[in-house]
Amino acid sequence: MIIKEIKEKPGEHFILFIILFVGAILFFQFRYNELLRHRVIYGVVSSYFFWSLFHHYKKGDLHLSIIIEYFLFALLAVILIAF
Repeated sequence: MIIKEIKEKPGEHFILFIILFVGAILFFQFRYNELLRHRVIYGVVSSYFFWSLFHHYKKGDLHLSIIIEYFLFALLAVILIAF
């Protein structure tokens, strides 16, 4: 199912890949600067959150439960990675 979705809309998933890839590079690039590393985390998590909202909006299945789910995942990621 995921492979089928990626094949149908490779551009959207390529944007997600770029967000995560650039975020990982910057995270390790700034491993000695905690302030910049936290900014990278917040930027990547925010970008992922808004990408997911856009993705579900385009699919036509964006609901409040999906928004809350992605927000909680984003919050969990910030807590696990930043602290």
